[in-house]
Parts: sequence; C-alpha cells; structure tokens
Amino acid sequence: MKHADSTKGPGAPHRVPLDARGLSLVEAMMGMIISIIAISSLAYSFGVGRGLIYRFDVSRRAMGLAQARMEALGTLRLQSDSLTFGTHPSTAVPFVYSGNVIGTESWSVTTPPVATPTGNVLKLVTVRVLWTQTGTSDSLVYARLIPRP
Repeated sequence: MKHADSTKGPGAPHRVPLDARGLSLVEAMMGMIISIIAISSLAYSFGVGRGLIYRFDVSRRAMGLAQARMEALGTLRLQSDSLTFGTHPSTAVPFVYSGNVIGTESWSVTTPPVATPTGNVLKLVTVRVLWTQTGTSDSLVYARLIPRP
C-alpha cells in the first residue's frame, strides 16, 4: 500500500494511506457546481410545467364555453335572431377567466362553402373564442352545419 509520506524515523509524521485522505477542495467544488446545476434545472422545469398547466386550463375553459354556446344555438328555432346570417352578437361576449376578462366570444352564421350531396340547404354556424394570456394570443373555433328552413 502506498503512503502519503515515505520518510522514516521517530520524528516522521503519521503516515496516512493515499486512499483515506478524503476529498480535495476541487472535488468538493465540482460536487457543489453539479448539485447547483441539477437543482436549478429542476426549479426551471417546475416553472415551465406550471405555465403549461395554466395555459391548458384556459384552453379547456374556452373549449367548454364554445361547446356550451354551440349547444345553446342548436336548441334555438331556426328563425331566431341568433341564427340569422352574419356575426353575432354585435358586441362580442367577454371571456372571463379567474375574474379577469382575457378575451371574447362570438359566432357567425354563413352559407357552407360546399353544397351537400343530398341537396339540403344548410347554415354553417362557427363559434370563436379569442383570448390573450401572458402576451400570447390564442383562439378556439367550433363549426357545425344546421339545416335551414
């Protein structure tokens, strides 16, 4: 076994085997740097994950709003003012999330771009929800064909 000090004699310091001397300052510093990088990366990924959860929560609420509007429009009489050709309502409905207005909801009624094979005359109802969160604009669109009288 190799030793740290190979001098011999009564005044020689206590000999310690090389493999039992412990960590050097460089090894300790490298360990701390690696630990700091790992912890910083983990903290960053938590922040990014929370941002994605928030974004998808808003998208899910917008989807629910658009589906509810489409279902409500589907129950109306075909002669209803809400199903006349054009954009409805004249002033867009606010999209509220957590007590804040972050966007709008509107719908339009148009003629479909393609005729149906059965020759039915249809209306194309399109519900749009537009919103802005953390400086990024996003939107959701639902469309449905309903028969015209």
